[in-house]
Amino acid sequence: MSPRLVGERLTSRWVRLYSTGVTTDARAERIDEVASDVWEHQHDHAVRGIGKHVTSLQITSRLVCGIPADLSWRHSQVHTNPNSATGDSMFAQRLWSFTRLLIIFQGATLIILGGAMAIYQLIVMGVVTLGGLAIRHRYSAVGIAMICVASLFAASLFWFSFVLLTGMATLILTVITAPWDRLMSKGWSSEDFLERHRAAAVSESSS
Repeated sequence: MSPRLVGERLTSRWVRLYSTGVTTDARAERIDEVASDVWEHQHDHAVRGIGKHVTSLQITSRLVCGIPADLSWRHSQVHTNPNSATGDSMFAQRLWSFTRLLIIFQGATLIILGGAMAIYQLIVMGVVTLGGLAIRHRYSAVGIAMICVASLFAASLFWFSFVLLTGMATLILTVITAPWDRLMSKGWSSEDFLERHRAAAVSESSS
């Protein structure tokens, strides 16, 4: 894949993920809006002679930093639509799966980089990341804390821009999905969580 397309593909997949379950018109409008914004960013950098790697990195950075705003937009869209509860539950499940994959990616990346560069701290933080994921279902608070500490460490690696962005995204999404962990640690299944999530969405939209 072209370096220029990495940020574009990530952004496209993210907007399609967080717009799951909103009205068709709102989703299409949001996707078009983001695609136009990315194109303008790429075009402006191309005219100014800025490299493709830098452009892709900046687009990815905007994606990560914009996650809270994107989820806020989704919240405002979903809870004005009384028929969105099912789609909201679907989104929650997809976001949970995406977060797990991101945590695994962060852990593996830190371990591989640490081994390749002989940096012991990277290997340790990679193990902490994967260990946190392994125990977060059983020991929710401890697992989340381990992942967040490792993510903060990754986000402090300013000389590894990609690892920095991965750490930021992992930290944000781990915190956002933390309520699910607390429910599951008390014996709730994912189906229980989704049913509760759906009921809350219906209650809020009708109030």
